[in-house]
Amino acid sequence: MVTQLEISASRLVELIGLLLRVAAEEQGTSFYALKPLHLEQIVEQVLKDYQTRTEKKRLCVSLQMGENLPEVNADYEQIRFVVQTLFHNAVLYTPDEGTVNITLRKVNDTRVRLSVTDSGIGINQEEFPFIFSKFFRGKQAMLIDTEGAGLGLFLTKTIVKRHGGSITASSEGEGKGSVFVIELPALNA
Repeated sequence: MVTQLEISASRLVELIGLLLRVAAEEQGTSFYALKPLHLEQIVEQVLKDYQTRTEKKRLCVSLQMGENLPEVNADYEQIRFVVQTLFHNAVLYTPDEGTVNITLRKVNDTRVRLSVTDSGIGINQEEFPFIFSKFFRGKQAMLIDTEGAGLGLFLTKTIVKRHGGSITASSEGEGKGSVFVIELPALNA
């Protein structure tokens, strides 16, 4: 009983934190401490943080990084949230023994591109226009994770745009996995 109460309290604190983050983003009061960062270090740390989860699901996780990746001018905590959200979703919505591929490379020496590709549940084409909307959750996603708030991708898009970047998503449909791609301006581009 006590453990269940602790879990419920932890989820409530997490939800309140997300709602506060959304409110701050919408009001433009979020503070961004921009500094030169190596995106590959953030990606490697997130993969390490999720190692137990990926091993438990027996996922095949691959990381491909280009050489001489430029730094990005970014807020560490905000960009870590973005990377964590994209990887978390890939792990959560990919069935056991599936694949998650992460690619990090530079684009024309002006941008750094992070792609997260999974063999998960995919995205229904009718739901595509709404995936970055606040509180939206796809039907298949709700069946797998009944407690999600539908704020992760909304915040991810908001944060990436505030960094001067872009985010896109693609999927060939339900059961065919998805691809999320963010691009951030390279420092000194």
